[in-house]
Amino acid sequence: MLENVAVFASVMFVIAWTGIFAITSRILGNTEDLPKVDGPVRGKVSIVLPVRNEEKYVAKSLSNILGLRGVEKEVIVVDDNSDDATWQILQHFVPLGVKAVRAGIPPEGWMGKSWACHVGYTHSTGDWLLFTDADTEFSADVVKQAVCVAEERGLEFVSAYPRFRMNSLLHRFTMPILLVGFYIFGKPHLVKYGKSAFAFGSFILVRRDAYERLGGHYGVKDAVLEDRALALAAQRASLRTDLFKAFDRLVSSWNDDSKSLWNGMIRIFLPLSLKNPVKTVSVFALLTAVCLAIPILTILTESYYAFAAAHAAAAVAAGLESRRHSASFLHGLLWPIGVFAIMSAALTALVKSRTTPTVVWRGREYLIEAGEHHEKAVVISRGR
Repeated sequence: MLENVAVFASVMFVIAWTGIFAITSRILGNTEDLPKVDGPVRGKVSIVLPVRNEEKYVAKSLSNILGLRGVEKEVIVVDDNSDDATWQILQHFVPLGVKAVRAGIPPEGWMGKSWACHVGYTHSTGDWLLFTDADTEFSADVVKQAVCVAEERGLEFVSAYPRFRMNSLLHRFTMPILLVGFYIFGKPHLVKYGKSAFAFGSFILVRRDAYERLGGHYGVKDAVLEDRALALAAQRASLRTDLFKAFDRLVSSWNDDSKSLWNGMIRIFLPLSLKNPVKTVSVFALLTAVCLAIPILTILTESYYAFAAAHAAAAVAAGLESRRHSASFLHGLLWPIGVFAIMSAALTALVKSRTTPTVVWRGREYLIEAGEHHEKAVVISRGR
């Protein structure tokens, strides 16, 4: 009897993952690639790069940014109290026209990155603002193409979906599953219709007057996920927005190592747990049952063919997502590790939301509270 249950459950598991693959393929297919348009760009682009302890990336990042073609640009780097060699490295780029600015200690109520972005804005003069990260790598023409498309279509707020590096073992097992979740819950294909709000912090291009209308980073100063909060603010301000795929022209990292990836997942799941704990528990229980309990059941009942089919279905979906980001398809075979890590982070965030809802990010500790439009962070320990 139990063996029949295991076989039936594994069939449902295969059908579910086949459905997930079909849904994500449709979503990605309906998310437009950034058009490779050519033409003159009217106006200047202010590229704002907030940095904190980025000695590993900042020199390469600035060399890459200075090599961008086809746009009049100014580059503003805002150092958010780095205690490594970041500031010293920046000085080598000042003679090349880079504006290096010290952010100072963030005022009360501000997250460090949002404050650095705001400081960069106050030093900018461009018609367009491009907010990016130090670990982002641009193709030479991608900014020109994004601005051209925005001007042609009358867009005011544009983001681009990068190809992600898989920096650690945990990244390789976890990121494909996280990204599948992003497609389903983030709905990138609906951004241009105003039915979803999402932006990647590695590439947020916004017209200056539109940035001011939506309230700038001042309006999301206490948001833990400032890129998502900024996209929501753009949606509320009825800005004309779009999100494009740019896997072939934009490369970025979502956290550097396993530890920062873990903290990054807590940073995502904790606000969800605070906002709707019942829904979070329900989703957590369902995903755990579907992704882990069914394969375990097939092993316990020695239904090895059923196990192989179930495991392969998820492995193919995860492997293809891994390949999309130029990592090995074989990483998909270890999807249970990724699912276990994600579920562990979600459970940890749920427990923290009921006890001490804190998160450590960039050397600072924050207390997270629920807010009307986005989660709010209150600084507990500033570090530097």
